[in-house]
Amino acid sequence: MLNGARRDPGPAAFLSPRRALRPATARRNALSAVFLAALLAAAPLAAAFDPLPFFKGYLAIDGARETRRAADYLAVPLREAGLAVRFIESSPGQVNLLAEWKGTDPSLLPLILTHHMDTALPAWPVREARGMISGSGALDDKSLGVAHLAATLEAARNRSRRGVIFLAVCGEERGGAEGMGHLAGRGLIPPAAMALGEGGRSAAAADKRMFMSLAVAEKGVLWLEVRKDLPGGHGAGVGADAALGTALRQLLECPRRLPGARFTPFVADHVRWYRGAFPNSRPIPGGAEEVEGAFHYMIHTTLNFTSVVTDGGDNVLPGSIRATMDARTLDPADHAALRGMLERELSGWKQSVRLELLPTASSDPGHPLFKRLLAALDRAHPGLPAGPALLGGFSDLRCLREQGIPSYGFSPFFLNFYHEGTVHTDREAIPKDRFLEGVGLMRSVVNSLCAE
Repeated sequence: MLNGARRDPGPAAFLSPRRALRPATARRNALSAVFLAALLAAAPLAAAFDPLPFFKGYLAIDGARETRRAADYLAVPLREAGLAVRFIESSPGQVNLLAEWKGTDPSLLPLILTHHMDTALPAWPVREARGMISGSGALDDKSLGVAHLAATLEAARNRSRRGVIFLAVCGEERGGAEGMGHLAGRGLIPPAAMALGEGGRSAAAADKRMFMSLAVAEKGVLWLEVRKDLPGGHGAGVGADAALGTALRQLLECPRRLPGARFTPFVADHVRWYRGAFPNSRPIPGGAEEVEGAFHYMIHTTLNFTSVVTDGGDNVLPGSIRATMDARTLDPADHAALRGMLERELSGWKQSVRLELLPTASSDPGHPLFKRLLAALDRAHPGLPAGPALLGGFSDLRCLREQGIPSYGFSPFFLNFYHEGTVHTDREAIPKDRFLEGVGLMRSVVNSLCAE
C-alpha cells in the first residue's frame, strides 16, 4: 500500500445492504448495460474501413521503384482487424504481402483476392478535381487493391464461412517474376477454391453501363530485343544509308507477316454474350461476328515496336540499330509461328528475349463459383451483359492458373474509353463515384462467394 493511500474496501463493501441499489436504479442500470453491450457489438461497424481516404494515401506511395512502403501501408488495417500479415521479400525493397481471414468453415477452400502494388510510373501528387481522382496506379492497380482490402475486412468482420486470402504482390509491370512468379516458384501460394484479380473490364459509354467482361484466359507475350551491326561511315556519302534503310524495311515487314483475324472457339463463346451489349456487330469474311472496338485484340496476334534506336548522329552514319518489340499471341500454335517468322525475317539480327509467356489455358467459365459470381453481378445490375473474355495483356493470374487455381479477371469499376486511355500515363485517373460504387460491388461479390 502506498503511504497515505486509502484502504481498498474490497468487493464485499459494494454488496452490503447499505449500498444496495433501489429497484428503479437497478432497472436503469440494467438498461444502460444492455445499451452499452449493443454499442460494443456495433463498434466494428462504427469503425468500418473508409476506402476513399485510404485510396488517396495509397496513391501517394511510390510503387515504381519499390513496394515496401506500400506493403506496410496495407498491413495497418489488416492488423487492426486481427489478421496475421506476412511479408515475403523477393529482392531489396520488393515485397509481397499475404494476409488471411481463415473463415469459419475449414472444409471450404479460401478465395484469393490479388492485386499488384507496383506502378508503371513514379507517384505524383494525388489530385481530386471535377469528380476525378488522379494518381499513379489509380486504375492499374491500386483501386482494385483497395476494393479487395475492403472486401477482405468485411469478410473478417462478418465472420464469413469461406476464408479470404488478401495477396498484394510486386513486380507485375515487369512481368511478375519478383511477385507472383517468386511466390509460385517457392510453393508459397496457398491452395484456394478460386482467385480474382485484374484483367476484367466493366465498360461504360458516357454514364451508361454497357457490359462486364471477366478474363478467363490470357494471350501469350513476347518482349524481344533485336540488334544488327551496320557499316557506319561519313554522313555525306551518296546512298551511304542504304544499310540502315534495308534494316528498317526488314523490321517493318514483320507485322505484315502476321496471320489475319481468326476466331477461336473461345472467342465465339465470347461473342454470344457480347452481342447482348452490341447487337449490331459487323460481319467479317467467313460469316463470323467481329468483336468491336477495343476487343479487336481477341482475334489477332499482334506485334508492335516499342523502340527503334541507332548510334548515329550528326555527320555520322550509324554503326548499329536496335529495336524492341511487344508481341501478343492467341494460342501456342500462333506463338510458335511468330517465333519462326521472326527468325526468318530477321535472320541477320541478334535476338534477345526480354520476356516470354505462353498463352494460358482457360479457367472454366462453367465453374460453380464463376456462375455464382455472374449471379451476384446480375443481382447488382439486372440484365447487364456479362461473361468470359480473353485478356490481351498479362496478369499475375496466369501463375495461379498454372497452380491449378481457377482464376478470373474482374474489375468492379465501370469506366469509359477515355478513362481507360489514361492508364500508364501521367493523367491516370478514376471517377470518384465509380470508385466508391466499385468498392461496394466488390464487397457484395465477395460476400456472395464466401457465404456458402
